[in-house]
Amino acid sequence: MSSNFTKHEQKWAFRLAFAVIILSWMSIKISMPALPILSEVFHSTPGGVKLSVTIFFIFFALSQPI
Repeated sequence: MSSNFTKHEQKWAFRLAFAVIILSWMSIKISMPALPILSEVFHSTPGGVKLSVTIFFIFFALSQPI
């Protein structure tokens, strides 16, 4: 099977995919410990904050293939 991409383009595609994976991992690691504080800062319930973070992660996951 031949590829339409050059080796250079394949390397950049791999680097871009790796960067997206690292950024998504970092967003989870940064936001999860802050959940208890977010409900105090935004004067919301813990359930409301969890719901907003859940919705964010759902749309973040759906936007990855784009």
